[in-house]
Formats: sequence, C-alpha cells, structure tokens
Amino acid sequence: MNYRVQGGKQLSGTVTTNISKNAAVALLAASLLNRGETILKRMPRIEEVKRLIEVMESIGVKIAWNINGDMSIKPPKKFDLSNINRASAEKTRSIALFIAPLAHALESFDLPAPRGCDLGVRDRSDIAERHPHAERSVVQAFNATSTSSSIFLASPNNMRLFSL
Repeated sequence: MNYRVQGGKQLSGTVTTNISKNAAVALLAASLLNRGETILKRMPRIEEVKRLIEVMESIGVKIAWNINGDMSIKPPKKFDLSNINRASAEKTRSIALFIAPLAHALESFDLPAPRGCDLGVRDRSDIAERHPHAERSVVQAFNATSTSSSIFLASPNNMRLFSL
C-alpha cells in the first residue's frame, strides 16, 4: 500500500503494520515529527527498539511502554541533543532514521555514528546504498561524505547542517 500526504491539513487516523524491527524503528523515527502524542501498539521488545528509546528519552522525548507492548510517545517542544545517549546511538544503525525528523525540527545538529561500520570515503549515492535506513531524499538533497566514524551532510551551498 502506498500513502500520499498533502500538506496543510491535520493528520489523524490509524495505520496497521506488521510487528517487525524495520516497522518498529521507522515508526519510532516518524513519531518525532508529531507535535502531539503518538500511540504505537504491540511494539516488539527487541534490543534495536530499546536502544532507540534510550536515545529518544535522552533528547527529551517522553515514552511510556506498557506491558502489552503499547507505547505512548510525546516529543518535547524543542529537542535537546546536548545529553544524547551516545552509547545507545552508537549501537544501532537505525539512528540514521532520526536524520529527517531532526532536520525538520532543528537548524543544525550532530548525531553519533554507529560503531563497527568502516565505510571509508564515499559519495552520496554510495551512502544511500550502504545505509538503507538513511532517508534517500535527505542524502540526495545534500552534499554528503563519510569516514569510518562520521557522515557529514551539508546543503548545496556547503553550509554544514549536521553530521552523523
């Protein structure tokens, strides 16, 4: 199923997905775009999800995870990355999913790069190919290079916006 979203209107409703790691981490990242409360049902209790929740809580997101797997997520009015849980962020490549929602909310920011992923120097098409979790539109919209420890993204006029 494809979704089409046209701006200027309040979104509400329900979407049913499978209970998988890929769906769970994408929905966690998407919840950062919502200014209000997001309710996710039957979230899997797996390490990848737990690491992202630790990161989200460290930047000011309020999360309540019930015993039945249902989760309430409330982003802050303004994200504060000064105390980001670097250890948890470095343990998951899914941290790259936070690029788009944080770019929407903040003028600039730094995210920890996942450990154990030695990419060498790459161009932006290779970053999108090697990091399928990264938002392709974000990677393609900016000049991007990577090293073994960071991914740097800059706008076309080379103003540094953020690094991963």
